[in-house]
Order: sequence, then structure tokens, then C-alpha cells
Amino acid sequence: MVKKKKKIEIIIPLCILLFFLISIASIYSSESILPSYYNNLHIKQLIWYAIGFIIFVFLLFFKNEKIVRHSKLIYITSIILLIIVLIIGQRVNNTKGWISLGSLSFQPSEFAKIGLILYISKLLNDFRFEQNITNKKELLLIIKIVIITLIPSILVFIEPDTGAVISYFIIAFILILISEIRIKWSILLILISIIVIGSLSLFYIKYPNAFIKVFGSSIYYRVFRIVDWKNNSGMQLENSIISIATSGLYGNNFNNLPIYFPEPYTDFIFSVYTNAFGLIGAITLIIFILLFDYRILNICIKTTKTINKYIIMGFFISFLYPQIQNIAMTFGLVPITGISLPFISYGGSSLIVSFIMCAFIMNAYNQ
Repeated sequence: MVKKKKKIEIIIPLCILLFFLISIASIYSSESILPSYYNNLHIKQLIWYAIGFIIFVFLLFFKNEKIVRHSKLIYITSIILLIIVLIIGQRVNNTKGWISLGSLSFQPSEFAKIGLILYISKLLNDFRFEQNITNKKELLLIIKIVIITLIPSILVFIEPDTGAVISYFIIAFILILISEIRIKWSILLILISIIVIGSLSLFYIKYPNAFIKVFGSSIYYRVFRIVDWKNNSGMQLENSIISIATSGLYGNNFNNLPIYFPEPYTDFIFSVYTNAFGLIGAITLIIFILLFDYRILNICIKTTKTINKYIIMGFFISFLYPQIQNIAMTFGLVPITGISLPFISYGGSSLIVSFIMCAFIMNAYNQ
């Protein structure tokens, strides 16, 4: 009997290779409008890519189930790191979200995504084997998942990092939605969310002074940026749009940004890339992002293990949400929430977490 050859997944690695080239080129180009002490950012990104790739290869030797057994420990560890960062964390751009390791630093809120996804996935997978599933059991599980999501969300909100908080809740909701928990609970969660957000929005609009007294001026300002983003675009967004608008069909090449805007190597990396490579470059990148996402979703659909479906869907949302948010905010289509573009923006934490997620996805494909 002829042994069937094992198929090798090449689309995801090829997309990551392209993202690597685009990331280094874009970060290098962004350095032209930054102070001289930022001139080594592309070198640091190279180092982070190397570290991420090593971790990626290392994780390929482990089955997902073996790692998921320790999901609670991973989750608890991520919570401890979030507490530590609030105590001794390094403040960058008024956000206390990084733990410094010499010349490098890492962001615990990024690693918390992995702990959250793995732990929720394990809970949902274990629930499948419950006997005599009742409304009470389903409700208790949902309450537990909400609490599990709230803990890191509150800690990250204090930093503050609103974008990460939004992503945590989107991930938790989608995992509940695709699970075997009855749809009525998802509808109830949506209604509760609408009531809470609506009530807070009404409180913010009708009684702004009372809102500040209850929640503080910092939270008021963050809500103001989201609610009134269309009327208060600011220099950052306006200059970003100018850099995109002047790129033309083929771009302006490297180190030729026409105007300065903050965070060109992280939040607004897409603007830098589009300015350098033009409309054709932007469309090419978006096509490969869509191909990358499609492949992940395809693996999620085809995998036979339910635990892998939950994990991959969680990671799929972890890629999809920041991709949409980051690119859309550079055009002023959505509020600016400080979310980086996976595999493209500068940042070791985001990059390593992205590689870890891809390792889980590749393991599920191999199984």
C-alpha cells in the first residue's frame, strides 16, 4: 500500500515572508521623519523577527492539546504580568504598558490574548462533555467567561489601552457564538452590551461633569476621542491622509515622507508603506492580508478537533480585528485606538505573539 504524502502548508509562511519584507522596508522608511535615536528600529525589528521565528519553530514540536492542558496557568501568568506592569511598567505615550528588559521591552497585554483564548477555548471544549446540560450550567459558564475576560480588560484599561480591551471582548463573544452554547445567550449578551454602552453614552452626553467625577478626566478624554472622532481628526490623522494621498500609483520610494505624523512605525505604518509603494503596493498588501486570513479561516473550518476550532477562531479574530482597525483608522474611517498592524508594525510583543498564534494554527493543520 502506498503511503499518502503529507501536505505542507506554505501559504501562511509565504505571507509572513512578504510581511517581513514590507515591515522592514516600511519601518526603515519611517525613520526619515524620526529623531536620529530611532535609526536602528528596523534592526530591532529584524531581531524580533528572528526571535519570533525561533519560538515558532520550537512550538511546532508540541501538539496544541499538550499546551492547552496548561491554559489556566498561562492565563494566570498573563494576569500576574499585567499587574506587574502597572507597578513597575515603563510609560510610553502616556500608557504604562511595557516591562523593560534592558534596551528591549515587551507588552503583557499582547501576551494576555494567548492566555485568554486558550483558557476560554478549553472551558468551551470541556463543556461539550458535560452531562445533562441545562440553562443554569450554560449561564454559569458564560458568567465565568465574562469574569475571565473582565479581569485582564480592567487591568489593561487602567494602563490605558482601549484597543486591547475591545479586542478581548470581541474574541470572547465570537468564541461563545461559535460554541455549542445555545444562541439565545449570545443574543442576551448583545442586548446587555447595548444597554450598558447606551446607558454610559447617555450619561456621558447628558451629564459630562458628573461623568468626569465618577470615571475621571482620563476616561472622559478617551471616550471623547471615540465619540467625537469625526469632528476632531487632529494632526496625526490629517498628515497620515496627506502621506497616502500624495503616494500616487507607484509611491515615493524610501525615506521620502512628505510630512511628519506621530507613530509612523507602529499605528500609522500603513500610511508609511503606502507612501513608499503607492496604490499598487497598498492593494498588494491588502490582497496578501486577505489571503493570510482566508487560509487561517479555511484551516479552522477543516480541522476535525473542536479545541483547535476554538483556538484558531480566537487567533483569527486576533488578526482580523487589528488589521481592519489599523488600516481603516489611517483613512479616518474609524476612531484612532492605537492598534498596530500584525506582522507589519514595529513591536516585539505583537510580533512574537503573532508567531505563537501561527504555530498553533500550523499544528492544527498538521493534525
